[in-house]
Amino acid sequence: MKNKLKYLRKFWKGKKVFLTGHTGFKGTWLSIFLNLLGAKVSGYSLKPNMRSSFYSIINLNKHIYSSTIGDIRDYNKLKKSISNFSPDFIIHMAAQPLVRDSYLDPKYTYEVNTLGTVNILNILKEVNFIKSALIITTDKVYFNDNKKEYFKENDLLGGADPYSNSKSCAELAVNSYNY
Repeated sequence: MKNKLKYLRKFWKGKKVFLTGHTGFKGTWLSIFLNLLGAKVSGYSLKPNMRSSFYSIINLNKHIYSSTIGDIRDYNKLKKSISNFSPDFIIHMAAQPLVRDSYLDPKYTYEVNTLGTVNILNILKEVNFIKSALIITTDKVYFNDNKKEYFKENDLLGGADPYSNSKSCAELAVNSYNY
């Protein structure tokens, strides 16, 4: 285990990581982890909607390189933030993450989850300094007939609710930008 941690620290030390969704629960944890490994993390997210969010409780913006409060749908602000930071890597986690909320406002869910991902993909095409990008979606992208216990990357995409379907659309966009 020590050798793996040593390797991770060696790899991430000084690397610049642009992380969307850093104010969310998982994004905050990933920011902490990357920071502990020596990466310079620049976060881009909406303002946390609760004063008791993990991001706020630990005052994450004091522990990472920079934090930008912005909407993933704002292409110009997003591109400017990425260009100004000039990251080695992008990790895209920004999302409208709740199935229940996706029924209440499906348009917003599609805009954030699908078009927000397209914004990241398009910026990746326009800039040449990013070494790699990781686009995070969910296991909800797969068609679920309630008979499967686990999914594989080549399983059929599906999703009946707006959240799952919007994430499936994001997967399809990633695939189309790969060509």
